Amino acid sequence: MASETMKSVERRGHEMQRGEALSALRAFVTRLHFYVGLFVGPFIFVAALSGVLYVLTPQLEDWLYRDQLRAESAAPAQPLAAQIAAARAAAGPADRLFAVRPAPKPGLTTRVMLRGPQLGESESRVIFVDPATLAIKGDMTAYGTSGILPLRTTLDYLHRNLLLGDVGRHYSELAASWLWIAVLGGLLLWYWQRRT
Repeated sequence: MASETMKSVERRGHEMQRGEALSALRAFVTRLHFYVGLFVGPFIFVAALSGVLYVLTPQLEDWLYRDQLRAESAAPAQPLAAQIAAARAAAGPADRLFAVRPAPKPGLTTRVMLRGPQLGESESRVIFVDPATLAIKGDMTAYGTSGILPLRTTLDYLHRNLLLGDVGRHYSELAASWLWIAVLGGLLLWYWQRRT
């Protein structure tokens, strides 16, 4: 009888220790999930918002740069050589021809892309030319070989490094690497909540 009582007391003692350990683990996971969420939350918000805006860039660029992208008339286009000459005359002799994106359809402008010493790596100067009248419709810096316009470039930098350069890139990478801990902590908390 005494040995059964001792076993019962030992069993209750082990159950209490296990319950205390589980309670401590829950508190730790809750605290960890909270602080990781504070750290990762802003990154997730900015990444989601910039991702949605990035998806909408064709429509946003079409509206924002309508004066540069649209030609005044839908008349027949001048020869491409004349369009390039008009862009080079507007740009000056320091810039060299890099690429030309002819107007895809009437009513749109031709993009003449130039490289110059004042531009950064992977940047080009884009002169927008009305193919019919040879009027210069705009002049702006674009990024990459496809001539990505400034809005898309800004959204890309916002999505990649929060417009903070290397500091933002390191924060993004660190936050992304902690994301799985927040997810696992959330799953554990959800599981424990469902069991009670």
